[in-house]
Amino acid sequence: LSRRHGENGACGEDCGLKSGHRPLLSPPLPPTTDSRGLKVSDAPFVHLHVHSSYSLLEGALKIGRLSDLAKADSQPALALTDTDNMFGALEFSEKMASSGIQPIVGCCLAIDFGDLPRDPRSPVHNRALPRIVLLAANGEGYRRLMQLSSRAYLETPSNEAAHIQAAWLEGETSGILALTGGMSGPLDQAI
Repeated sequence: LSRRHGENGACGEDCGLKSGHRPLLSPPLPPTTDSRGLKVSDAPFVHLHVHSSYSLLEGALKIGRLSDLAKADSQPALALTDTDNMFGALEFSEKMASSGIQPIVGCCLAIDFGDLPRDPRSPVHNRALPRIVLLAANGEGYRRLMQLSSRAYLETPSNEAAHIQAAWLEGETSGILALTGGMSGPLDQAI
């Protein structure tokens, strides 16, 4: 289907559709630019869910190697979102900044929405809790992310895998961006 259909439904070319039809595709949007004057379609790609060797049994890349790879790929920024910890945040921030890459610190945490029945005799690590990726957008978000990560370990019973409660996020998300669409995220599990 051509993208050249006018608002009145008239077609500027012979597309085989009758006059007065409504186009299925909207006309292309005018190109928008970012702060550097690049068209959005030309903007470089940024990985927002990267695991390092601090994600035990999930990531093998050392942070220095992540820096080298991101620099070789001309990435302007990179997010480190290790599973259940922020152990590499300082090293990551220092290495990325020294390479001219904007570090984005985050964490991938299991979240309990409280919608599944709890059996005190059955440990939670036997059930698959959805995971969300939380990214610090600023200093306040970084502090809140550290608090959430710490609470996941300090306030979770010892027979359960570390996780956060959805209620902990209420009123405590200023400066934090949440990504929920991953393979183990709440949206994927709901589908």
